[in-house]
Amino acid sequence: MCGHMMKTTWLLMQIWSSIFRFSVSTSNTKKKTEKSLAEMELDQNLALDLSRIEEKGENLVPLFGPGFTGIENIGNSCYLASTMQVLFSIDSFAQQFGSEADVKRMYQSIQDPFDDATYQLTRLCVGLRSGRYAVRSRPAEGASAEEVQSAQNSQDGILPRLFKNCIGRNHEEFSSGRQQDAAEYYQHVLDIVKREAKKRGIVDPSSVLRFTVVDRLQDIASGMVRYSEKEENCLSVSIPLDRAINKAEVEAFKVMEAEKTAKGEKVNSDEIVRPRIPLADCLAATFGDSIVDDFKSPITGQTGHAQVSMKMGTFPNMLVLQMRRFYFSETWQPKKLDCEVEVPDELTIEAYRGSAQLKEGEVALPDGPQVQADAGVVAAIVDMGFPPNQAQKAALKTNNSGVEAAMNWLMEHMGDPDINDPIEQPSSGSSQASSANPEMVAMVESMGFSQKQAAHALQETNNDVERAVDWLFSHPDFTGEEQQAVASEKAPLPDGEGKYELFAVISHIGNAAQSGHYVAHIKKQGKWAIFNDSKVAQSVHPPKELGYLYFFRRI
Repeated sequence: MCGHMMKTTWLLMQIWSSIFRFSVSTSNTKKKTEKSLAEMELDQNLALDLSRIEEKGENLVPLFGPGFTGIENIGNSCYLASTMQVLFSIDSFAQQFGSEADVKRMYQSIQDPFDDATYQLTRLCVGLRSGRYAVRSRPAEGASAEEVQSAQNSQDGILPRLFKNCIGRNHEEFSSGRQQDAAEYYQHVLDIVKREAKKRGIVDPSSVLRFTVVDRLQDIASGMVRYSEKEENCLSVSIPLDRAINKAEVEAFKVMEAEKTAKGEKVNSDEIVRPRIPLADCLAATFGDSIVDDFKSPITGQTGHAQVSMKMGTFPNMLVLQMRRFYFSETWQPKKLDCEVEVPDELTIEAYRGSAQLKEGEVALPDGPQVQADAGVVAAIVDMGFPPNQAQKAALKTNNSGVEAAMNWLMEHMGDPDINDPIEQPSSGSSQASSANPEMVAMVESMGFSQKQAAHALQETNNDVERAVDWLFSHPDFTGEEQQAVASEKAPLPDGEGKYELFAVISHIGNAAQSGHYVAHIKKQGKWAIFNDSKVAQSVHPPKELGYLYFFRRI
């Protein structure tokens, strides 16, 4: 499941984030160079991450053959390489896109295969899994003995330029040469895969990653409860630093660091001590109860508090965890938590299963009157470059409790699949066509769209004609004819015991998700391998504690 990101407004937000991130003019933030990556080593923490994630200093044995093909970095494309290496290691993706016969058939039958997402997905999958490109590089004629040895220990890998251009087409960020957030790219690819599966009438391989989440809200004043469900393909996980298991060691390190700094001495990378938080505590914080202030009770009409919590409605075959390592500081600077998370090889989270059904003794909390987003909060967030829809959603989700609360919510939920979806309004139960304003339907129809297309687009955009037309242009394959069959065709999500084993980790080096470097570690044939762009080798110490995205499969 993946939402559709707004184009121009999203770019404005990215530009503003870049200004925050680097505290320099926009002219200096256009492109990350190789030099900028090398300069990160000047920062001791980043140097430590770089060493551990890339496993520098280890005797890494190069891997070749099927399943061990690298992807060449074509400039800030490590987010693409890491994400696709992991996705194509999932059986459902390999089965759907791994047929070499399909590559030949589609190339001959598709009018423009280079602009066809399914063809490009299949082509890359076949290339990665065949082993055809995972062969030792040939040394140049007249190469030295050292150069010959280096070539024999490396591979050229696959050049992903056509794939990147096709998958990123019409997307402000993924069509650019800038570094991107691997979690956002994961969502983007799954959105395309789901759309392509529906268009071609094939099995959606991303369904193994989807699950439902149950949200529970209890009005403290009345004691009444409201449940809601939503579909996700990635679980965003909190990192509670106050639950670190090595607090004494961290405090001792801070004292030593202060003493060395006072003397003008540097702290060595091997002396750094970071907070270590067990994943179990992270999940407990994520699924635990929290209090929402300034909640207006629909029963008493008074402003008070509400208690909210979350459970898993279903457990997917493949569970993806995104660690909330990035946040906004008090000065609105994007920061990264400098900590480690202890992640086990096996994970059991069945205890967090829940349902949206009222429990014995609970009374349903009715919907209250429609709440409007605080204009001051929305204006302040929009002034920072965020889209108005996101600003309104953040204000409403935090019950208009202020800019800081709204910004914190927005940063935690920036990767949500529905972050750019229209704000849901109370439904009257009317049909799709009748819920759209008839005059506006006629206006959209006059532009060459069908009545069903117009009605659905207006419903998606709260009867905004301009946005409805933009929605239709961004969904060129939507005809309107498929809507009646959607509900009946929607297959139930996979479900089973919430017991998993870790099989892949995508780690990030840097201070912000849209800069730095991404590396994937994948467990294949019972052993861990490192996929660092075109470099593929047997891993010695996979950095499980430094992961940004964790991929688990059901046991």
